[in-house]
Amino acid sequence: YDAPKEGDALEQANYFHKLYYHKLGTTQDQDQLVYERKDKKRWGFDNYVTDDGRFLMIRVWEGTSQKNGVFFQPLKGKGEVVELLAQFDAEYDFVTNKGPVMYFRTDLEAPRGKMIAIDTRKPERENWKTMIPEAPETLRSVSYVGGKFVGKYHKDAHSQIRA
Repeated sequence: YDAPKEGDALEQANYFHKLYYHKLGTTQDQDQLVYERKDKKRWGFDNYVTDDGRFLMIRVWEGTSQKNGVFFQPLKGKGEVVELLAQFDAEYDFVTNKGPVMYFRTDLEAPRGKMIAIDTRKPERENWKTMIPEAPETLRSVSYVGGKFVGKYHKDAHSQIRA
């Protein structure tokens, strides 16, 4: 966020979150602005780089809603930010990618959770594939370990792991 006006510290709400790149060993004033939305004052951002180093993933939220968006930016070249999941219609948690195919745990049309695959070359919803369907237990998270997807489920107040 921008620094508060002189004398206004801790007095005003923070709006217009910004995402910066900070190189270790440099001062904050040398940080490079990566992403901001001047038209969305309540949006906030989390970010991470995919395991293969190809993409910057940007999780976008508004206020305290559990529903979020997911944008990404190719890291090679001067790729623009792509608004992959911009409807804020569900919770989306990035799991991993295999090249241009991205995997997400979501509660879209699955209140107990499922995992979907989205090919970023054909991102339209009709092309999404369900990889782990909704189960009677709640799918809390998915990890990609040793070439396999591993789901963490909640059942009867305890956790279960399934590969």
